Amino acid sequence: MKHHKDKSITKMKHQVLEALEFTISQYKDTYKAIKDNNYKLAKDVYKDYKIIFNMYYNFFETSIWQMTKQQLISTDLKKTVSYIGIFREIRRTSEYASKICKFISKYKPTSSTIEFIEEFAKKIIKMLNTCIEIFDNEELQGSKKLIKLDIKIKKTYDEKQKILLEKIRTTQDINKINIYVKAMSQLKYLYRASDHIIQIAEFVMYMQEGQLFNIHEYFGTKN
Repeated sequence: MKHHKDKSITKMKHQVLEALEFTISQYKDTYKAIKDNNYKLAKDVYKDYKIIFNMYYNFFETSIWQMTKQQLISTDLKKTVSYIGIFREIRRTSEYASKICKFISKYKPTSSTIEFIEEFAKKIIKMLNTCIEIFDNEELQGSKKLIKLDIKIKKTYDEKQKILLEKIRTTQDINKINIYVKAMSQLKYLYRASDHIIQIAEFVMYMQEGQLFNIHEYFGTKN
């Protein structure tokens, strides 16, 4: 029975890693779509959201079954709860890439028009790569690097919003104004993606410590 439970927990971890890797590939394609004005690629990423959506619900059903049908020890129960929470945050992060690519494929903005989104997407990719190391190794050594990237995103968010507002104020072209307004929402999506990635690291902390912490407060790096 214990061997069966261990195999189930290992399988769940691999499923979470697979979802993280899929989401990283989504953001890499999002970055490329913006950089190269590749609207077909953006449309493909937008459609691919159904994949992560189905992965999440299949994972959720299996995990709930495991918690209700198997007598999990406290360590395995913590991991199962954490994996469910982590997968939820991955799904939400993936959803933002899909929404951004929907915007790109629909409005076809040039990279020079939304270069700040490209810059933010690159930071999200770095955060996800760091996050996958933290999760796979189940250790928090990379958390400070993750926090630094999060702080950078938060500190530049207001600045980029002001730039967009100024573009709206000084532009007479209605089509451009519409794109700038929509672009502000895309920027907010990346801001939120950063929050969800931080929460993944906080779930790893929960697996280790048995309680949830605010990672900024835990490491004394509150922005």
